[in-house]
Amino acid sequence: MSRFITRFLFALLCAFLSGGAIRAQLVINELHYNPPESGTDLNEFIELYNAGAGAVDLSGYSLGGVNLTFPAIAIAPGAYLVIAGNAAEFSATYGFAPDLEWTSGSLLNGGETVSLYDPGLIPVDEVSYDNGGLWPSAPNGSGPSLELRDPALDNSLPESWAASMITGGTPKAVNSVFSSTVPTILITEIMLNPLAVDDGDGEWFEIYNPGSSAVDLNGWIIRDDNGESHTIDNGGPLLIEPGAFRVLGNQGDPAANGGYPADYVYNGITLDEGGDELVLSDGILEIDRVDFDGGIEFPNPEGASIQLINFTLDNNLGNSWSAAGAREPNYDGSAGDLGSPGSLGADPTLPVSLAAFGAHGGDGLVRLNWSTQSEIDNMRFEILRAEAEDGQYLYIGEREGQLNSNVRTDYSFVDRLVTNARTYWYKLVDVDINGVRSEHGPVSATPQALQMPADPIGLPGEFRLYPNYPNPFNPATSIRFDVPEPGNGPAEITLSIYNTLGQQIKILLQGALESGTYQVTWNGSGSNGEAMPAGVYYALFQTGTYVKVIKMHLIK
Repeated sequence: MSRFITRFLFALLCAFLSGGAIRAQLVINELHYNPPESGTDLNEFIELYNAGAGAVDLSGYSLGGVNLTFPAIAIAPGAYLVIAGNAAEFSATYGFAPDLEWTSGSLLNGGETVSLYDPGLIPVDEVSYDNGGLWPSAPNGSGPSLELRDPALDNSLPESWAASMITGGTPKAVNSVFSSTVPTILITEIMLNPLAVDDGDGEWFEIYNPGSSAVDLNGWIIRDDNGESHTIDNGGPLLIEPGAFRVLGNQGDPAANGGYPADYVYNGITLDEGGDELVLSDGILEIDRVDFDGGIEFPNPEGASIQLINFTLDNNLGNSWSAAGAREPNYDGSAGDLGSPGSLGADPTLPVSLAAFGAHGGDGLVRLNWSTQSEIDNMRFEILRAEAEDGQYLYIGEREGQLNSNVRTDYSFVDRLVTNARTYWYKLVDVDINGVRSEHGPVSATPQALQMPADPIGLPGEFRLYPNYPNPFNPATSIRFDVPEPGNGPAEITLSIYNTLGQQIKILLQGALESGTYQVTWNGSGSNGEAMPAGVYYALFQTGTYVKVIKMHLIK
């Protein structure tokens, strides 16, 4: 990434965004809206955090929700600034003075919108908190403040906030709920449809810790697609050590559950083998999700679990799973269902561990991107194409494989023998040194011409990037922009996608464009076709003279 882009993302990326809550370099990071003293809330405060790489002069900025116009004051990068409702009371409580005291008003206990405006009254950040619903309720008079879990999160979302673990909060300091690392726990095996016993006794799923430290599962939440959920209450820590498995099931007695070893017994959840989802969260953030579909993409065996083929694969893709073919020794009891709960088992290993495979339509072309985590005896990849998902797939080209590799390799193939507005389906076939063929896919894409008006009378007079629609979106959103009549030939345009860490996810468009109104589609995938997780993303539109950013919210 160029130095310009890096500086831009840290300093400006989201400073002028369309829509509701606005994220920027300056972040509303902590709110103490209902301290536990009786009567008036004298210890109310608002904390700002500078998440950028440079200092910000706040002269002329203002607050909404309470009344304050900032005097000449700056906030250094990585620093906090506290505005209190009563400076004297704040100093007496916390032992140091706040940076500022607001002029009038107070934070409403029932919830309201707190806004930070720049000198031009353009919103820089905005939080509409509440004292219930999905928002933490403990900050409403019980002692804790309302803390943002991480300044990189979307602070318009209630799940991004938590009650402070310290009474009175943490003004001018790192939030007590902040964690620089999110635990990685993988769902690696699921028994959806046992035959040896009833579903109510025999359903279970296995999780694995690929990290380097133990993770406490106590307090985590299991839920499915039907609104059913269960909060893990082990009466104490439920640790999963690095490199270890845990099995969670709906029956703890091996004599009644078909013989699987349950490390924890949940209730209130029944998995629907016809299509459901299994979601694991730590109570605030979603940690892992498998959205299985009853046999369309995912295997759907009876009397056998489904197993993640390789733990480096995306476990929310159906072709990353296979049906268990053996009953492992730790699945004891009478002969019955197949699976390997709590162990690696005899999970199959494919010649190619495919990490991503996607197709993306352009103007008169379809670009295929795929990546492998490893390859064993892999000679080549063949690309097949059809004009219907269940149609005849014909060979259109190939790429040489790595033979043997244990590092990530990225591949691409461009199909230019296509017609705009027609959908094409593609399969990828890896062929090993013995001629054994393994298919992946299909995936589809529709090439389309960039949309612009044919009437030159209606040509735009200036560059403009419009809000994407729909927003939030799943699975795709459209981004529209104007290119004015050029003075010296076509304008050089770059439209790219970034995440909240400032990392470039994908370049949607790059090149010279004539004057017109254009529309491109982002389908929520990265540069290699991999599906991006739910969250906030930014579309950056750049020309030689114009830069604009919009905020987009991908939901799953």
